[in-house]
Amino acid sequence: MIRSRCFGIVTLLLAMTALVGPRVTFGDPLAKSAQPLAIVNGETVTTLDLDALLASQPRPKPGEDVASLSPDGVLRRLVENRLVEQEGYRIEVDKRPEVRNQVWDLRRHKGMMALLDSVSREARQAEDEELEKALKETAIILRVSQILRTDEASALAMLDSLKAGVPFAELADKYSQDTTSVIQPGGDLGWARQDLFIPAFSEVLQTMSPGQVSQPIETERGWHILTITDWRSETAGQNEAMELAILEKAKESRVMGTIKYYVQSLMDKYDVKIDSTLLATLDYGSDDPGVNQALQTSEAVLVTMPWRTLKVRDFTMEIRFQHFHGLANKPEAAQLRDESMHEWVTELLLRHEASELGLDSTPSLDLEAEAFERRLIRETVLGTILDFKFAPTEDEVTAYYEEHLGAFRSAPEFRVDGVIFKTEAAAQTFSKTLAEGATFNWLASNTPEVAERKPE
Repeated sequence: MIRSRCFGIVTLLLAMTALVGPRVTFGDPLAKSAQPLAIVNGETVTTLDLDALLASQPRPKPGEDVASLSPDGVLRRLVENRLVEQEGYRIEVDKRPEVRNQVWDLRRHKGMMALLDSVSREARQAEDEELEKALKETAIILRVSQILRTDEASALAMLDSLKAGVPFAELADKYSQDTTSVIQPGGDLGWARQDLFIPAFSEVLQTMSPGQVSQPIETERGWHILTITDWRSETAGQNEAMELAILEKAKESRVMGTIKYYVQSLMDKYDVKIDSTLLATLDYGSDDPGVNQALQTSEAVLVTMPWRTLKVRDFTMEIRFQHFHGLANKPEAAQLRDESMHEWVTELLLRHEASELGLDSTPSLDLEAEAFERRLIRETVLGTILDFKFAPTEDEVTAYYEEHLGAFRSAPEFRVDGVIFKTEAAAQTFSKTLAEGATFNWLASNTPEVAERKPE
């Protein structure tokens, strides 16, 4: 859709001969690829730039002004963008750390994703035998209801009410704070395989019997109390939705296994060493200011790679990035610490390998990175302009308003009321009486000679 509209606009650009002054010239826009559309201070704007601009624009809403998508508006926008970018390069915005780092992050991320896609492509095609086996497995299907409270104290109060004999469904309907399932009576979460619930639920559900009530379970959403209201067993082939879920899980498991094996092979290839003993001593669950300060400043080497060493303070910064609110006083702080270490080292390895394979510098990624850099430059330059302290005088404001009056006023709207008379003489008498001060509505309603009234 975008591409076809793009070429339609390019064709119409043939009729355009000038835009923003003598330093801008236009080329033939009917080329098959990368055809010049304009030359701005010696720099060419091409159909690829046009494609990128159109692709970045949101789809117009019904009734929205689309003048900016006209041939003139689109090319003007391209030229204006290029002028702003040229000014940004002139003042070396592209060399600022905040711009360079974002561009390199884009390259590293895209390169890593390309590597993962390459590694997992075959694994996504799960073998027929493996899928057939998964489809024949018998699974326990549970129907589960929950009561969700945002704090532990009120969850425990719900548990006391349940022990006192208050029906689970009644409490769920009255007090559950689950906005996703509140429309289902009794806190019903529906039917699902036991192992397809979130891990925190699955671990508890596999120890429960129908009718039994769980202790409050903490997640990022709050405190959950679960009960099993019904259950059945079936094979995946009995249920289409279940079959799809099983197939997807089998593929996901295969992909994750392949990636895990690949990451381990990179660990061996580069002889990466993690000081597990030191890692176990890092108490990120502590709220002691002295402990936190030590973690932020420690120069102890935690990970050794051929191209760099990672210190405790580096890992502390990564922890703060992954867990914005920190791990202090969290019971699972040690587990989250170890998971963060695994994710950190995995990402560093994959980024490095992607760079070694040249996946962060492919021609298509070069184009994407350049477009991203130009966008950052435009945002920075325009932000600088908008931050410029300028206080116009009242006369300047008045002059600007009068010059651009049309932009500040809506187009005038009129309501027309008309009457038809039987004779010309009656019409002339009506006009004379109206000119003498009579109101139109009163006069039209009280003039017998009016044959028809036509409001518009």
